[in-house]
Amino acid sequence: MAERPVPEARDYYDIEGAADTSAEPWSRWLPAGRVYGFVVLAIALWTARPWLTPGGWPGALAMAILAALTVAFVVMWVYRPIWQHGVRTLAWHGLFLIAAYTALVAISPAFLVLQLLVYPQVVFSLALRWSIAGGIALGVISAAVVFAGAGGDIGTALPGVATSLMTAIVVVAMAVWIRETITQSLQRQSLIEQLTAARRDLATAERAAGVAEERARLAREIHDTLAQAFASVVTHLEAADASLSSDAERPRRHIRAAEEVARASLAEARTLVWALRPEAIATVGLPAAIERAAVAAGAGPGSPTTEFAVSGKARQLHVDVEVTLLRAAQEAIANARRHAAASHITVTLTYYPDEVSLDVIDDGCGFDPSAAAKRGGLGLVGMRERAEALGGTLAIESTPGEGTAVAITLPAIEAAAQ
Repeated sequence: MAERPVPEARDYYDIEGAADTSAEPWSRWLPAGRVYGFVVLAIALWTARPWLTPGGWPGALAMAILAALTVAFVVMWVYRPIWQHGVRTLAWHGLFLIAAYTALVAISPAFLVLQLLVYPQVVFSLALRWSIAGGIALGVISAAVVFAGAGGDIGTALPGVATSLMTAIVVVAMAVWIRETITQSLQRQSLIEQLTAARRDLATAERAAGVAEERARLAREIHDTLAQAFASVVTHLEAADASLSSDAERPRRHIRAAEEVARASLAEARTLVWALRPEAIATVGLPAAIERAAVAAGAGPGSPTTEFAVSGKARQLHVDVEVTLLRAAQEAIANARRHAAASHITVTLTYYPDEVSLDVIDDGCGFDPSAAAKRGGLGLVGMRERAEALGGTLAIESTPGEGTAVAITLPAIEAAAQ
């Protein structure tokens, strides 16, 4: 049965995959209804006593049909609520009930007591219009049995016939009302779930918008303060260098060293500004952004040589994943250049079906990761916190004098998940 929007459903029969109703007040009466069903079956067996039916085979047939009714009741009501079964299963169950009831009352009118069990199952097993027809049909069948039992005497049979028909009308009316109650309950629960999901999505969108806005603000602040200040320092140092006499070699060396530091800091400030703006990654892609960071680290005299490679099928990932990988690459490359005095840095970005990993390996002086963790270096702590916030891991392998390997692995959350 094709799923329809819940608000359009006029009956629980129209709702695909009914939700869990264990918390609904009326669901608490289901155990009592199951006990009631077994009691009615026991009463029918004791009242009709099919093993005493003359002729032998009608009694055996009645017991077989009664056993089938018991199995059907267990499957359709005890195993799980009847409205959680498939449409075709419900339809066949309703038709079976009508046929079985007809056969039993034809064998012995004592089985009329089974209408107390068959009525509820029929009116809840079929689609609304067919459940009404099935309930009326059961009333007619019961009336016919009463009429036949009276030997065709209308005067004698009239009270029983009227009772059978009135019972059918009352049962059908109550069934329609109960089905409406169940339908409204299921609709209400589904709408609550949809509202909860919508609120959750809205909160996620607001958080993402807030993060993007804060990143943009930080980028503007860094650009308007640090980047502009470093640019001004470089300009003044260039002017001071040009104004020195040719024999002022010592101050010129200090000026040029300061100029180099200022230029490097200016480049890092601009890189940070660029990384804080996710749209920059979206423009050129994560591999190109990391490659740009690696190339920038290898530019200039005395800089280490850098090598960058991409493995696997590159694809666009969630902005948080890409920004985290870019920042980790920048941090690891900066550490290798500044603190490890590395002569060669290898950066590898690997795309797996479910994960993406970044490896930065250098041949620098190395360090003791446990000691660095105790010192609480902000760079390593920041990388680890970013990775763990996304459900990833950060691994650092390093030994003094033998270089360093940094590996960060994150779930490959697709961009569509944003």
